[in-house]
Amino acid sequence: MWASQHYAGFREHAFPECFVCGPHRRRGDGMRIFPGMLENGMVAAPWLPADSLDGGDGKVAAEFHWAALDCPGYFAVSGGRRVMLLGEMQAHVDRRVHVGESCTVVGWRIAAEGRKHVAGTAIFDEDGELCARARSTWIELR
Repeated sequence: MWASQHYAGFREHAFPECFVCGPHRRRGDGMRIFPGMLENGMVAAPWLPADSLDGGDGKVAAEFHWAALDCPGYFAVSGGRRVMLLGEMQAHVDRRVHVGESCTVVGWRIAAEGRKHVAGTAIFDEDGELCARARSTWIELR
């Protein structure tokens, strides 16, 4: 996906070993979701869930869906230029995706007030169907 080529974390990353978006993680050791900015202000990344994320039934375990919804929210509200920490996240998994299924993860800014930023994120399967979604609050560090 074109957007991942513009992933801000490739240039500078506050947590380069992050399990979800850390560029120092090797294939099979982390999720390798690299959300890049789109022209409309959203971020997007392809995600091909590895075998290590299997919940025992050929589908990605629910906790990894939550993880996939995390970091794209950060990049949607910060552009990778400000250090922020996740304050709260509410997520819903509609359908667990299959291991090895080509997915797309997106994020967008919902609101900002001072150091508090709100983002939305979603996971879509290879057919473009919504599988999971979240709303998160990010706090910018001083």
